[in-house]
Amino acid sequence: MPYITVGQKRGSKVDINYELYGQGPTKILFVMGLASALDSWKFQVEGFVQERDEEGNATKYDPRYQICVFDNRGVGLSGSPFGFYTTDMMALDALEITHQLGWKQFHLVGLSMGGMISQRMALFMLSKKENPLHFQIPTLLSLSLIVTHCGGKYSDQPEKGKWMGRRVMMSWTEETRNRRILPMLFSEAFLADTEKTEAAYEWIKNSRAAPGGKPTLTGLFGQLSAVTTHRTTDEELIVMRDSGVPIMIMTGDEDYLVDPQNSEEMNTVLRPVQYIVMKATGHGINAEKSKEFNEAMFAHVERGEERRKKMEMRSSGEKAKIHYGHTCLMTHDPMPNSSGIHGIVAFATFSKTYTE
Repeated sequence: MPYITVGQKRGSKVDINYELYGQGPTKILFVMGLASALDSWKFQVEGFVQERDEEGNATKYDPRYQICVFDNRGVGLSGSPFGFYTTDMMALDALEITHQLGWKQFHLVGLSMGGMISQRMALFMLSKKENPLHFQIPTLLSLSLIVTHCGGKYSDQPEKGKWMGRRVMMSWTEETRNRRILPMLFSEAFLADTEKTEAAYEWIKNSRAAPGGKPTLTGLFGQLSAVTTHRTTDEELIVMRDSGVPIMIMTGDEDYLVDPQNSEEMNTVLRPVQYIVMKATGHGINAEKSKEFNEAMFAHVERGEERRKKMEMRSSGEKAKIHYGHTCLMTHDPMPNSSGIHGIVAFATFSKTYTE
């Protein structure tokens, strides 16, 4: 597996395990949640596959895209340095990854803790504050915040989720633990289907059995400190809103790890956004409703691409106007209205969607 070393100049060096798929011009970074390795994006990676061999292995990915999934510090095959992590620290890790990949602009998808990290990434990319990194920060094209929170009044885990977590911690066998993880991630309707339940169980079992599948104590402690101290203020959310970058918020209505009210809280401040509430869906929304999730994801990336194209056209037009105006001045034959520079108008589409 390839690694990228980040944090050297920040005094928090760590090797990050990552996987890259496709070679297209449209870049998408996926940021996963607490104690979850990069294979948790399995169903999204599969959404980019166009051809497979006889054994079912991917041989061709959608030529429009290049996507990156990675293990956050503290999980999977990435390093797990001892200490208190923060979502700012982990956001800078992710930005260093994109820099070393040579990405100048990209779309960002963050789930759960990954959504918290993505909020901080967005602020580093959009705010006028001093750049804490040693390179020019890439441009954010779109932002997707999935089953996450901003550290607001609903950020405490629902009581049912706490009870489920205690049951997992008290499990004496790996099978019992894996079985008890299921209702933390999936809805009652999903688990009522035996075939789906067994498939999900096998996925969790295989994921935990793989190298790096179980987080170390130092990694889990570090990530928990990042989650519990995370906060994005309303003023910072407004910076994100006013940037004009297309934002999508998505949640399930049976999420017992992150209260769905958190999504509504962010929507209230960030609107206009694409706001999606999937009915009868749990925290593992990208697995439970992978088809609907992927459709929404691709549609939102396309919104970001349309905005990018319009802004580039306007920018090209303004450069042409500036150049033409300069020529007129040089020849002492100024044309009326030739020197006006129009501001770039950012846009986003608001729609509140409830998906069955």
